[in-house]
Amino acid sequence: MLKLFSSLKQYSSSIMVVLLLVLFQFLSQLYLPTLMSDIVDTGIIQGDTNYIVRVGMLMLLIALVGMVCTIAASFLSSKVAIGFSKNLREKIFTKVENFSLQEFDKLGTWSLITRTTNDVTQI
Repeated sequence: MLKLFSSLKQYSSSIMVVLLLVLFQFLSQLYLPTLMSDIVDTGIIQGDTNYIVRVGMLMLLIALVGMVCTIAASFLSSKVAIGFSKNLREKIFTKVENFSLQEFDKLGTWSLITRTTNDVTQI
């Protein structure tokens, strides 16, 4: 397991960016109900339509920022996952290339194919 985590070191900056993007998305979603309550408490009760429009536009902006953060985090995390899988498959292939004929016979072709595709996908 530690070897797998050591393979992620080259993606540490991308992982940190993903975590920050998810945090911004999370905070933006949590702030929207607060703004909605401000609209109700201040704008609707006092009848201030300018305040309602301003806060509504702010809510729209915050929702858009949250959406951009979500899309960017999904894209970047997919990129990290694909790169990690590629590196892991390359390491497995390099290891399998050094197998003897007895090891090939023992494991079998189908088992090796499954291990290099499905098992890496599961990880």
